[in-house]
Amino acid sequence: MPFNAKFTTIQIRPETREALKEFGSKGDTYDDVIQNLIKKAKK
Repeated sequence: MPFNAKFTTIQIRPETREALKEFGSKGDTYDDVIQNLIKKAKK
């Protein structure tokens, strides 16, 4: 991720946040997890 990347805030339920944790690895950001899910969904 570029150092000067801009971020936004999205609202998700706590249950959604917990579910996203299942798709990430230690050190992944939520952005990493969501980007990976998007890539997989596009295949």
